[in-house]
Amino acid sequence: MKQIIVPKDARAVHDLNYDVASEDQLLIWNLTDEQYRELDGLHIFDNINLECEAMIDEYEDDAIIFEKLSGIANILARNRNPMVQKLSALMLEALQRQTSIHFYF
Repeated sequence: MKQIIVPKDARAVHDLNYDVASEDQLLIWNLTDEQYRELDGLHIFDNINLECEAMIDEYEDDAIIFEKLSGIANILARNRNPMVQKLSALMLEALQRQTSIHFYF
């Protein structure tokens, strides 16, 4: 299962990093294969990788830390695709909570 996860607070970031976070500590988007393919087809993950120096792809897990979120969140917010808007909303949550966003593919 592919997931995009935003920890709700600093404690949740810590717990997620040590694989002990509970679901109530996290905002979780369980992507279907179709949703993943749509985002990938729009080169969203490539754009995130370039902007944030990440390695997000189908066989890689990665996270974007708080300090790198604002640039890519602004870029994604301009895209009107519903899947991109959902991802953008999660990034904005991470910004507001001063946490991070994690991609588990």
